[in-house]
Amino acid sequence: MSRLILTKGIDITSASEQVVADIAPFVSCFEEDQIIIVPDRYSLITEKLVFEKLGISSTLNIKVMGINRFASLILQKQNAMPKSMSNNGALIALGKAVYEEKDNFKFFPKSNIDVSFLQQIKNTISQLKTSEVTPEQLEKLADDKIHDIYLIYKNYEEKQKTGVDLADFLDVFIQNIEKADFENTRIYFAFFDSMTSQGLSIVNLLLKKAKSVEFALACPQPQQKNKFIYDTSLEGNLKNLAKEAGVEIEEKIVTSSNFVSNFISNNIYLSNPQNINLKNFANFWECSTADAQFEAVAREIKSHVVLGGRYSDCVVGVSALDENYCVMKRIFEDYEIPCFFDVDLTLAQTKPIEFLNLVFEFFEEKDMSILYDIISNIYSNLDGCERSEICEFLDKYKLVDQDLDLHKLENEDDEKTYEKIKNILNVITPHFIDKNGCVLGGDFVGFLRNIFDAFDMQKTTQKMHDYHLENGDLENQKIYEKINEKIEDIFNVFEEETKNEKLAFSEFVVLLNNVFESAKLSVVPLGVDQVFVGDVSKSFFENGKIFFLCGANQDRMPDFQKDVGLISDKDIARFSGKVKIDPTIRTINLRKRLKLCSVLSIPKQKLFVSWVALGDDGKKLTESTFVLGLVKMFAENVQKIGFAGDIQSEDFAKQISNSKRAKRQLINYLLSSNIQSAENYNSLFYLLSKNDSKIEQIVSQINRKNTIKNLSNSDVLLKKKRFSVSGLETYAKCPFKYYVEKGLGITEKRPIDLDPILTGNIVHFVLEKYFSAKQTKDPERFVEFAFGELSKKTEYAVLFGHKKFKYGLDRLKKECVKTIKDIVANQSVSKFKISNLEFVVRGDGFDEELTDLAFFGVVDRIDRLDDKAIVIDYKTGKVDRSSKNFYYGNKIQIFVYCRALEKFCGLKTVGAFYAPISNKKLKKKYEGYLLEGELENFDPDYSVDGGVLGLNLTSKKQPKKTKNFVLVNENNFENRKNYAVEIMKTNLRNIKAGFINCSPQRDGINQTCDNCKFLGVCKFDMNGANRPRIIKSVSDSFWEKK
Repeated sequence: MSRLILTKGIDITSASEQVVADIAPFVSCFEEDQIIIVPDRYSLITEKLVFEKLGISSTLNIKVMGINRFASLILQKQNAMPKSMSNNGALIALGKAVYEEKDNFKFFPKSNIDVSFLQQIKNTISQLKTSEVTPEQLEKLADDKIHDIYLIYKNYEEKQKTGVDLADFLDVFIQNIEKADFENTRIYFAFFDSMTSQGLSIVNLLLKKAKSVEFALACPQPQQKNKFIYDTSLEGNLKNLAKEAGVEIEEKIVTSSNFVSNFISNNIYLSNPQNINLKNFANFWECSTADAQFEAVAREIKSHVVLGGRYSDCVVGVSALDENYCVMKRIFEDYEIPCFFDVDLTLAQTKPIEFLNLVFEFFEEKDMSILYDIISNIYSNLDGCERSEICEFLDKYKLVDQDLDLHKLENEDDEKTYEKIKNILNVITPHFIDKNGCVLGGDFVGFLRNIFDAFDMQKTTQKMHDYHLENGDLENQKIYEKINEKIEDIFNVFEEETKNEKLAFSEFVVLLNNVFESAKLSVVPLGVDQVFVGDVSKSFFENGKIFFLCGANQDRMPDFQKDVGLISDKDIARFSGKVKIDPTIRTINLRKRLKLCSVLSIPKQKLFVSWVALGDDGKKLTESTFVLGLVKMFAENVQKIGFAGDIQSEDFAKQISNSKRAKRQLINYLLSSNIQSAENYNSLFYLLSKNDSKIEQIVSQINRKNTIKNLSNSDVLLKKKRFSVSGLETYAKCPFKYYVEKGLGITEKRPIDLDPILTGNIVHFVLEKYFSAKQTKDPERFVEFAFGELSKKTEYAVLFGHKKFKYGLDRLKKECVKTIKDIVANQSVSKFKISNLEFVVRGDGFDEELTDLAFFGVVDRIDRLDDKAIVIDYKTGKVDRSSKNFYYGNKIQIFVYCRALEKFCGLKTVGAFYAPISNKKLKKKYEGYLLEGELENFDPDYSVDGGVLGLNLTSKKQPKKTKNFVLVNENNFENRKNYAVEIMKTNLRNIKAGFINCSPQRDGINQTCDNCKFLGVCKFDMNGANRPRIIKSVSDSFWEKK
């Protein structure tokens, strides 16, 4: 006679491990089969447990499988396998049912049906099927919403006459279990925290047939006070089934040997938990930002490895991993931490499907601007020249539709380009749509295949696969390895299911995208020694020595679901007595609470719980209530992370594993307001020197008198015998700062922010793209396009993904548009035309003293009139063009560039301007110098509201001399260029001599040291014994001297 064994643990993991261990007596009993049934995603880990717990090398009579595979195995033995409908086929059939019934809807909208709605319908029908609720039962419930669901459900069921879906497949299995022989079979259920009505029906039949059925359950212990966190409905259902079947029930209590785990499980969620005297186990971090949180985790993991641990000892659980994936991946890569992220990428998120949706959007919107996106996409299979050629043509002829009078084409090259465009348009335009906008499914799939063939998209996917393989990105390599096969499979099923169906083109697009959205591209861990990063509510975590629980904020952990489904808990309560629908949202959230309790049992040595103090929108956030209980349990203080003074100097040694990270830690130390001891400071430099010989130099430079010796070898200061003017400007302000930044390569890690550097990079990108392609299209549209391109770049992904940067980016878009319009307006009247953007000027031997050094610089913009040139430098910060700043070498770059263009390019420079750009609204226009006699050529409209230069005018409409704009004579302009070169040469001579002393400038109350990040190194005291270099005012008349 069969029996039901209920193995109860304080959490589902400990109970499941015991269930596996209970197989031990039957390992050598080969006349019996031991079948372990688990949720599909637990198959691999359970197989691993079998080998570990049972100490065996093979599993001849032990099988681990999901319930669907179990059903297939039994039905195959009985030759009772039904014709099945694939998951993709089921999704398409369900979508067709929605469109066929939409005109009969009473509650749901009859138009604008999207992928999100289809996903909700899929989940609802699945819930009804696993609850064993039929369409006929649903029909009796008088409700408009339920009426619409009934129509879809009934239609979908009728479509399954040619094949059953997964839920119906299990119904077939239930009907055939009676015929199966389980007399010599023991069944074990592990890792199930719930069971559907359908699943319970299977268990009920197995109880009557199998030798025994053992079930792992998470149950409260007898003396446990927080029993309210458990969902005991499964235990009750199983006992009822056993009683009805007349089956003996055996109950076993599993006691975990992990004292700390038991303690947490017994006290979590209690308002007054007990205390445990266990120091250094639990750590609590309140982090300023998400970045600071994940940086702290990365540092701690590195610490563990440096001290002899393994990466695989560390496990990270994150709230909403999908949202945090990009940030975490970037930070962990920066720290060179090998890790596996347990996230599922869908086919809809891949590049080929993004390209396909651009084609759909182009057809739906009839917007020629989308053609730019298609052409610029890697899957267009066009090279850079072809893309530029086509974009230039589109701008030149200002195409607003697909037709163009051939007589308007100016030359043969344009005719060839237009042919290319027509070929592309022919491929991406469906020509088989009837007058009602409808198409046959077979024609739609033919259209898709033609796009893939014409653009050779499969070849591009293979190239991306090979690229990731060559660069060691095995995760992406595995993803792209599967894409072509998965897309082809979807096309085949789509064609089979819709070949003779007629729907609107847009409806087929939604159907297809619903399938893409459901197609997962899972990757298994590819390494042995790596950190596992999972989602707290979704992933399965193995035990580890150290566990990091990240994002423990209120309303985020546990991430309780809201009751907003198509069938709500209120609906389920109303239908009570008529139909039973499981699970309710309340039950789901109860299980999530228990899952959180389970993951807290993971660590064997250390637990780190962290949360964020500020959200992306700047609003204050708080820790989750369960964290308050944990803090009370362990009586530990909360450590502040990412706030001022959080660097712990005694941790330096264990936080450094390579020179890159060492330099980063050095900067954190120097920025800290809590510098504690010179010993730690010097030992840090010693550790650095172990991995980077250049650091050894700085160790020897610093002594107890805080003086810096000159270098005997200046090679470190002039890498590759090349220099830049911006570096020389830093040297002018303080030689030692130049040495640390340029010589040693130690720079501060900038937080992700829309700071002047990033703002400048974005503006340069937009302007360079617009004017280098000779764009004439609408600036607003182009800027939107350019920002869209930037958002796809890895280095900008986080910036564009954060809500807190939205206003700044929107403001910057407007400034970019305004700048483009101003430049276009000026270019339309100016005789000086843009000739170069981001122009690299270089050359050897700037003069006879510098024959061994190569000059290198990038000029933002050059406007030319014949051989005359004006240099324009875009600036995102405040520009101080005072004569004293120039005289002391702080602002010489623009005049050095003028002289470099004359020497290396044969041009005659007649003007030098700064163009201020910001993500804030600016009133200023160009600032700088222009040679007398060139104003009419550069800005003919200067007499109208000051023109593009924004000049102040006299009553006679003549320009006034101001601090922002100066008309200079040739002698003045030449003196400035000559002086800039002399200052450059002087500083280069000092650099070559190895002069790196601390000699910062002071300008009145302003000091170079005020914002210096390296003051902790040199210990220079501006107001004490050390004496800065005082810079004094210099009259503008100085430059008139011969």
